[in-house]
This record gives sequence, structure tokens and C-alpha cells, in this order.
Amino acid sequence: MNRYYLPPQSWSDAILTGDEAHHCAQVMRQKVGDTIEIFDGVGHAATACITSLSKQLISFDWLSKPKLQERAQPIIKVHLCLPKPKAFDWIVFKLVELGVSELQPIISQHCTLSFKASDFAKKEAKWERMLLEACKQCGQNWLPTLKPITHYQQWMGSHANQVSSDSGTSLKIMGALLPEAQPLSQALEIYQAISTVDILIGPEGDLSSAEYKQALSSYWIPCSLGPLVLRVETAIIYAISSIQLTLNPKY
Repeated sequence: MNRYYLPPQSWSDAILTGDEAHHCAQVMRQKVGDTIEIFDGVGHAATACITSLSKQLISFDWLSKPKLQERAQPIIKVHLCLPKPKAFDWIVFKLVELGVSELQPIISQHCTLSFKASDFAKKEAKWERMLLEACKQCGQNWLPTLKPITHYQQWMGSHANQVSSDSGTSLKIMGALLPEAQPLSQALEIYQAISTVDILIGPEGDLSSAEYKQALSSYWIPCSLGPLVLRVETAIIYAISSIQLTLNPKY
């Protein structure tokens, strides 16, 4: 069954417009009488039947009451220093499939950007569309939050005063190529009763020594992701999968 996004404040209207109407009518070639699924991005989904259809507006009748999809626990927030564009695009889809709740793109010292600051809004809009498309494809009803692209110093400043891992409810871990880094599995065994996990992954050239120092002073726990040096794509998937397998009872 094809899925379409409708913000919760628009559910009473029972219509699709804009990009979703175009996708439904022009791309998916839906017809009057087709059964579709509508989700709101905050956990709910319901089935509906198309009653009228045009290029810019789709009307439908609800066939079921909305059901709430249980949200994955713990909440996982990814803070990712930007890799090459194709790698980041691939990562965006995988984060949705793995149940990530928030994505923060970061520009650190060793990032190699192929776009200018004037293109940030365009890139963010593209990633928003990709997150939505991934939700449609994998059945995820919780649309991840995409934070604006920010520079490492600014981002770290906003995170410096946030709850540390010592609070017992939040865990802040970073993939680290440091001698003092502990195995990720060991860190996860220590912190079991937590509600939120923040993950920081550096760029392809790793974090600089100054950036590591800032992260350590802000209570980010340095974790090893194994004996080998991993690509950014491998590192983030490995870290999220380890967290889900260890802390999420649904896995």
C-alpha cells in the first residue's frame, strides 16, 4: 500500500495538496477508489480511500482510525560531520530505517565541502525530502527532525551545557580514534537505563585534536568502533545498530 504524508494539523481536511498530491497522481498514478495509507510524521497512520483526484488536489475518506506506532527507545540523535555528498545522502535513508529521531549535520575542521554556505538551505530542503521518502518506504511514522547545518564550534557551544552522561538518563558518545577510547559495547553495558543517546561521528579526516578536546570537556564519551578505521558510512551504521541491539528491547 502506498503511503503519503499529511501533517497532523491537516488531517481534518482529508486532502493531499502540493508535492504529496503530485506524487500520488502523477508519479504513483493512483486512481479514485484506491486504498492508501496516510501518516502524520508524529507516529500516527491510518488507511483512506481516494474519492477525487487531480494533479494538485487529492480528496479521500478515512477507512480506519489512526493508530500510534510505538516510538523506538532510547531516542537516538545523530550529530554527523559532513562526509562527501553521495555518502551523506545514503546515510540519510539508513538513519530513518534504523529509527533515528534527529539528525544534525556539522561542518568540522577536516570536512571537505563541495557546496557553499549559500547552498545550505537548498541542501537541507533536499535532505528533508529524502527523510520523508525514506519514511514512506520503510513504514516509519516518526519523521526525524533535521537540524540546520552548523559549524562545529557553534554546535559544541550549544551542547556544552546540556545534560551529561553522568545524569543517568542521557548518553553522549563519540566515535574516537583515541588511545583512551573504550569499546562501544563496554560503554553501552554501563549505561542501561537511559532515555536518549547522542552520537557524534567525525568526518573522513577525523576530528582535530582541538575538536576532540572540546568534546571531551563537554562530557562526550570516546568510544572505539573496533580495531579498524571505518568509513563514515560504516561507523554511523555500526554505532546505531550496536545501540539498538543493546538498549532497545524490540531488537
